[in-house]
Amino acid sequence: MGQRKKKQPGADGGKTGRESGPEEVTEKNEPLAAEPEDGNAERKGEAPPEADGLEVLREENEKLRDKWLRAVAELDNFRKRAARDRQREILFARTAAIVPLLEVLDDVERAVDHEGASVDDLRRGIEMIRDKFIDKLASIGVEAIESMEKPFDPERMDALATVPCADVPAGTVIGEIRKGYLLNDAVIRHAQVSVAAVPDDDGPDGDEKGRSEG
Repeated sequence: MGQRKKKQPGADGGKTGRESGPEEVTEKNEPLAAEPEDGNAERKGEAPPEADGLEVLREENEKLRDKWLRAVAELDNFRKRAARDRQREILFARTAAIVPLLEVLDDVERAVDHEGASVDDLRRGIEMIRDKFIDKLASIGVEAIESMEKPFDPERMDALATVPCADVPAGTVIGEIRKGYLLNDAVIRHAQVSVAAVPDDDGPDGDEKGRSEG
């Protein structure tokens, strides 16, 4: 009888005790992935959330700064425009007040240059100039304060003297030292006046009355 040949391990393709060998080799050759220490390691190369938030704040700050600069510039321009407008209004008001008076000055210069005029002619000329001047003042809202024989008004008058007088009630204006003027009903110059006062009984009249009674 012939001798049986010993089968070599694995020669017939059968499974042996090392059938899982290739898989084990594979596991040994593939390194295990290290677990990340924190969640941010997986986003390697990307900016952290804190950096994104800081950039947003920078952008917001730049926008606010731009708005602030624009507001400051607009306020400065407004102030300059307001100042220019105010100057124009003042100039317009002065022009409106001065131009009418120039006509009165023209009349005065013509009167001065006129030769050979009599005293009466000069007087009439001055009166005409005065009346014209009063009319021009009235055209811009200026009028004289009527004070004579009026009750004393401290809002419009200054009493420079008191004079004993029995002919009018005490406190009545009996003399005008200097005229006062109004501009659109506002006092621009107080009238200077003298005011009647109650006569003193010890005066000359009082002494004479006392002697007559005695």
